[in-house]
Amino acid sequence: MLNETVAVLALLLFPLGVFGFAAAQTSSADAAQALSLMDVMEIAPELDADVITASADLAAAERELRRTEGDPLALRLSRLEAQQRVASEQADLTSARLGAERDAAALYFGALEADDALDLARARRDIAQMTAQATQIRFEAGQVGRLELSRAQNDLAAAEREVASAEQRRTFAYGELASLLGQVDELRLLAPFAPPPVPPLEEVLGRLDENAALQRAAQAVEVAQVSLELADSSYSSQRDVEAAEDALASVRTQRRELRRSLDLSVRGAHNAALSARDAYQNARAALQSAEDELSAQRLRFEAGDVSCLALAEAERSVAESAAAARSAQYALAETVTQLDLVVQGSVGSEVQSE
Repeated sequence: MLNETVAVLALLLFPLGVFGFAAAQTSSADAAQALSLMDVMEIAPELDADVITASADLAAAERELRRTEGDPLALRLSRLEAQQRVASEQADLTSARLGAERDAAALYFGALEADDALDLARARRDIAQMTAQATQIRFEAGQVGRLELSRAQNDLAAAEREVASAEQRRTFAYGELASLLGQVDELRLLAPFAPPPVPPLEEVLGRLDENAALQRAAQAVEVAQVSLELADSSYSSQRDVEAAEDALASVRTQRRELRRSLDLSVRGAHNAALSARDAYQNARAALQSAEDELSAQRLRFEAGDVSCLALAEAERSVAESAAAARSAQYALAETVTQLDLVVQGSVGSEVQSE
């Protein structure tokens, strides 16, 4: 009876089609309704308060620019300042959108991690339950003492608490993401199926001009240059000319320091992505080792050399390794996403025109 019960439980535990790394986490029917990372990053900015405010500020700056450009008496500097304000508000909007996308990506990957944590907790509980049942039968047959039975029962109780805790963490993670996305129905997420490549550092550094803060800094330099040109020594005091020169030197210094700071930030983000890639490769190697061990245990089980419980433990090891590999994949995807956002977003001190 014990062997039959354990055999059935072993067959039901840890189906590799569910826990396998390459297996889809949703069926093809559900996949059409599940949200991908791109879906989440597109929805979140549309509901973000900072993005909405920045959009309104940009619209106001564009209206002011149209009024200025339609004024025949507007000075060159006034036109340029109005143009810079539009560009600055556009940069602020870009930064706000990137911030919303960054928050959404973090919550998305956190929810996927919570899914895996719950699956593993349930798998460990099933093993503990199988062990407790087997120990109870052995205790009743006089093969083990009360201490061993108590230990198995305590392990099962701890596993039950782990499942309850994992369920709470998953509920909280999905609740945070649903709130961010303005969703009232239960969310279903589509996990990434392949890790993204880490671009070469030279390629990433070559995109620094896309950064919103650097664009704002360049505009501040342009305004300062025009202000200096307009400070004609024939009509302006020497003090005004020197002030314009100092202002130009200041914004140039700020732009240079901002670029240096951004360069360091990008290099740090790139190193983080490389480390995540190495961790993912190590996790994949560990998964392969666990799968090889499971294959060996199956052969031993079929030959009658190991118990169903030993086989189930090997299956659990594969499940844990697969979850670790998925976690490493999520971490890699998140670091590559963050690297791209660092390149585009506002990093370091803002440069103000004087």
